Amino acid sequence: MSRLLRVALVLGVVLLGPWTDASAQGRGPSVYERTHPSVLRAFEPIARRAKPSVVQVRSANEVVALGAIVDSDGWIVTKASELASDDAPEAPGLTCVASDGTSWPARLAARDE
Repeated sequence: MSRLLRVALVLGVVLLGPWTDASAQGRGPSVYERTHPSVLRAFEPIARRAKPSVVQVRSANEVVALGAIVDSDGWIVTKASELASDDAPEAPGLTCVASDGTSWPARLAARDE
């Protein structure tokens, strides 16, 4: 292989490598890739096990976040920024609804920013 060809190959890899890698990383999975039956089947066992511990957190009867029950006392972890705002830092009027339809009042107990 000639020296010129080797230099051209190295330059091609160096110059085009980051571009192809960045474009591949920037592209998320397509709708087809996310919703293909084989993909959905792969996650069914995990989702089935997690479902009882997942709750909808509602405010004014609208779902504002999802949360996970983390212990038997009913503590739920969720993304606090979805619950409170500068106008209402205590997030009043929260309700949690379990996958079986059970609902109960909730309050913002702590927040880590």
